[in-house]
This record gives sequence, structure tokens and C-alpha cells, in this order.
Amino acid sequence: MSNFSGTVAQANQPIVDADNLLSNKINVNTNGMSIDIAAFEVSRRYVESYKGAIEKYITAVTNKHSLIEQGGFYLSQMQEHKIRAESNSQGYTNMPNGMKNFLDRHGINYDKKGNDTKQNDKEWQVNIEYLNNWIKGRSNEVETDVIKLNDIINKQNQLLQSTTTILKKAHDVLEGLIKSLV
Repeated sequence: MSNFSGTVAQANQPIVDADNLLSNKINVNTNGMSIDIAAFEVSRRYVESYKGAIEKYITAVTNKHSLIEQGGFYLSQMQEHKIRAESNSQGYTNMPNGMKNFLDRHGINYDKKGNDTKQNDKEWQVNIEYLNNWIKGRSNEVETDVIKLNDIINKQNQLLQSTTTILKKAHDVLEGLIKSLV
């Protein structure tokens, strides 16, 4: 299991930071720069901004994936507990503290009937459904985040292409000037 131990909001914070980074305007003092150098510098700053945003998105997706893995671990434990509750003479099993803490930390509902951790097979089934829905929600978020990440990567690639085009045109102009002087 992965080691991210924060909440979903904490896992999502790098995305909030990345979106803020991308919404900021880039200020470049182009005084004294030729047009090609100024264009290159502006493009370079934007590419750096996109690079930082990409790194933040990757961190968020990794953190959320870790939470999904942890949820999957507890989901399999719940399924085992349900089977044991059905087959043992007491008719219940106790919810482990680690599982209860995970559910509480992430605001995942679970059956609290009797105000204890004893869960019968029907209560385990309710818990399984709640956790499964939570996992599906996180999976959908990750899917959306990956789509946004791909968009950011595509925009960064477009910026790199534009920068290359600008430099090529500047090179061609300079080459033309040199040939005309010779």
C-alpha cells in the first residue's frame, strides 16, 4: 500500500496550486531585448509554469491513487469480515481500528448501529457499499485529473512548438540579412 496519509482535500491541494499557477500572468521585462529574444523569454517562462503545473498534477494523481489503494485494501478486509460474520457463532465481527480511522478521516459513512464496532453481515454489506462508492468517486476524480493533465501537457507542447517556430524564423531572418550583406 502507498504511504500518502492525508485527506482527499490534501491530495487535491497540488491541483488547486497548479490551477492558480496557470492562471497567473507572466511578467517579463523585455526592454532592450530583440523581438526574438523577448518572444523566447516569454515562451520559456510559460513553459516553466506549465512544467510546475504538470508536476503538481502528477503529485495529486499519485496521492489520490494512494488513497484508492488504501480504500481497496479496507474494502477487501470488509468483504472478509462480512464472510466471517456470516459464519461465526456470534453473528458479527469487530471493525478494526485502522479501518474505522480511515473511514472517519475521509468522511466515509459506515453502519454505527449500537454505537459500537460490532458489525453483522448486513452492516458489513452497507459498509462495503459506502466504501465502494467512495472509491468510485476518487477514481472518477483521478480520471478527470488525468484528462486535465493531458491538456496541460498538450498546451506545453504547443508553447514549445511556437518557441521553436519563432527561433527558426529569427534564424532565417538573420541568415537572410547576412547573405544580403555578403
